[in-house]
Amino acid sequence: MKRLIGAAIMACLLASSCGVPKEDDYGIPSSPAPATSAASRPTDIPSSAYARLKPISPKSDCEVSGDLEGRFTKSQMAQYLECIVPDVDRWIDVTYQEMPHPKGYFFVPSGISAVLGDCPVNDKVLQYCGNVDQIFLGQAAVWQQYSVYGDAAPPVVVAHELGHHFQHEVGMKMAAGNAQIRYENQADCVAGAYMSWARSRGLMSRDDVKDLSGSLIAAADADGPRRDHGTKSERIGAFELSYDNVKNVRPTLRNCNQYVPEIPIVQ
Repeated sequence: MKRLIGAAIMACLLASSCGVPKEDDYGIPSSPAPATSAASRPTDIPSSAYARLKPISPKSDCEVSGDLEGRFTKSQMAQYLECIVPDVDRWIDVTYQEMPHPKGYFFVPSGISAVLGDCPVNDKVLQYCGNVDQIFLGQAAVWQQYSVYGDAAPPVVVAHELGHHFQHEVGMKMAAGNAQIRYENQADCVAGAYMSWARSRGLMSRDDVKDLSGSLIAAADADGPRRDHGTKSERIGAFELSYDNVKNVRPTLRNCNQYVPEIPIVQ
């Protein structure tokens, strides 16, 4: 599988666009909300702000067995997330037992818009919001990933956002513009570590190789002074840095420290 994903990604790079439309940064805001301490997280957000959001429990049971490719419609994206979020969340306990879990995963249905702390959420977002320590997954954005890139693409995105949660917990401060690139590349590295574990657990099929490469490449920024995410080669390099090793998951995640060496994401 390691050789397969490397070959597929290189083929997509040579093809420039991998045959899919450009997606901007997984729907992540160009300047994520600054990290805050647990004590300073807002506690005055009214419950009504969450009223139309659907929490995705890390203990959800998947209603579908076997391959998830092509098994869900856009209206079933919440059910699809109930199949993938538990595996990503479970990986924290396997890999990083000292790390607290996010305070929640929320599905944002089409037509819903809310502001939680400093974080606007709608059906087009795929983002971690540090001021509430939660991950928000918009219906339109999840469907875009699932329908265009395949069933392995959304787990990569969720794991990427989990990488931002790790950064928040160890006290990293997000930046803007080019200064943000290293944090985004590190989050891609975290996603690679998760997919390495998923591969070792038999959660990936051959088709998933194409899904991963297409999603990573489509979310890349073109090189230039205004970008805040990695280029194609940077995102793929960050992912493969941790995806490369199946057996030694913790040391593999430790490889991601090189992006922000002054604040190790894991010891």
